[in-house]
Amino acid sequence: MKLRHLYADAFIAESSSGKNGPDLILAHQPDIIFMDISMPDLDGIAATRQIREVFPEQKIIGFSMNDNDETLNRMMKAGAIGYLLKTDDLEDYRICIENALEGNTFISKNIIK
Repeated sequence: MKLRHLYADAFIAESSSGKNGPDLILAHQPDIIFMDISMPDLDGIAATRQIREVFPEQKIIGFSMNDNDETLNRMMKAGAIGYLLKTDDLEDYRICIENALEGNTFISKNIIK
């Protein structure tokens, strides 16, 4: 796990495995989690499902290179509040974060329909 100071009141904790999710949440109490779909040991969809069972109010935004409806639907069904592509621009990330903090869903406009 890595922890980096981002700016005045934001930190980023990152992990290479979805298995560390609950421990990171307990240690850092994040407002939002960005969950990569593709991770070793426990993928982002399973990790999201597991986290939401223990922390039902946790706001999770899935992000991936997968731009298909099936992956999007699986992530949202697991409990994500948003879904972005790694290729989306920073403005989409900003809008998604603001929506998540308000409890609203945001999905990348670049998902293939």
